[in-house]
Amino acid sequence: MNRPVSDKFTVSPIHMFFLIYVSLVGIGMMSFQHDLVSIAGADAWIATLLSLLVVFILIWMMFRILEMQPPGQEHLAAINRRYFGNVLGRTLNIIFVLYFVIGAFYALRFYLEVIQVWIFPLMNLWPISLLILALAYYLVTGGFQTVAALCFWGTLFMLIFVVTQVVMVFPYLHGRNLLPVYVHRTSEIIQASRTMCQQFLGCEMLLVFYPYIQSREKSRKWAYWAVAHSGFIYLLVLFISLTYFTPNQMDKLLWPTLSIISMIELPLMQRTEYMVLTFWLVKLLANIGLTIWASCQLLKKDMNIKPRIGLGWIMGVFMVLMFFVTKPSQLKGLSVLYNQTGEYLVLLFIPFLFVLSQLLRIWRRGNKNSTADDTPT
Repeated sequence: MNRPVSDKFTVSPIHMFFLIYVSLVGIGMMSFQHDLVSIAGADAWIATLLSLLVVFILIWMMFRILEMQPPGQEHLAAINRRYFGNVLGRTLNIIFVLYFVIGAFYALRFYLEVIQVWIFPLMNLWPISLLILALAYYLVTGGFQTVAALCFWGTLFMLIFVVTQVVMVFPYLHGRNLLPVYVHRTSEIIQASRTMCQQFLGCEMLLVFYPYIQSREKSRKWAYWAVAHSGFIYLLVLFISLTYFTPNQMDKLLWPTLSIISMIELPLMQRTEYMVLTFWLVKLLANIGLTIWASCQLLKKDMNIKPRIGLGWIMGVFMVLMFFVTKPSQLKGLSVLYNQTGEYLVLLFIPFLFVLSQLLRIWRRGNKNSTADDTPT
């Protein structure tokens, strides 16, 4: 269970960039501006910078936690059992599995909601849902290398989408919308920063796929670059939205990013958001595939459940949830559940795990020194 991962299942350190990027930049890119501006107005960019700093600290903490583990135990399942015992550790692992599954389903259901509202209002969601789930099943059964490869393509399509958006709407931006600066209360900016941190939920998957990275000491810089690039993308889209719309307009737009894209005109294409949503399917599959793969790995390492069996169970859970989550209000409730659970598991549990690992390291070092002093010469 705790054997080192074979090289034939691992990927090079540069893939850390694509894996972290996909886990940080999700479907929330469509609507995060609406939530931030409703709290902090034009000062939302300050809250984004604060949340980005939090993510940098969390990534640093996770690397420190992983580096202190014995060989073959540098993954979340073994860490929870080592620090909290078999019973509580296994309970925590199950909670993480459920959290990952809810996050993957929410990403899928949110994408389907956008498709239904924006493109096909009368569309039956089941055919496209089954198609996406079939693609996700095929992706995860291909192994971690296949998932990492799709994360590369998801990152590439995202870059093309952002660069195109910047070039097309640049003549229509009004920089004066950003002024004056820091007119909101500090409490509002902190609240907006907390809301923005919810967009970065997913960084904790580093604790699952870390053993599958070659030359791990070289992968740390790629993780930090991924966080910096993700923050840059969010800031860039936020600045475009703030300078394209007024705060009053932004407050009324549920998906500001799609509203901006719908204004872009290209030859032979009247609705560019259709093309963007099509490309976004690749990014969605990468995100869902990585999250489901992480869930299957936790089930395998904690309960010795074969990945194919765990994958079948997860697909069954997705099918059941599709019957129950059918209304926007239910989707909103699922979002609240996922975000609140993520705040506990990521923003609170990981710092607690870091402090605990440091204290245990100091305690073991003290015991080792005291044993050496008591040894007769």
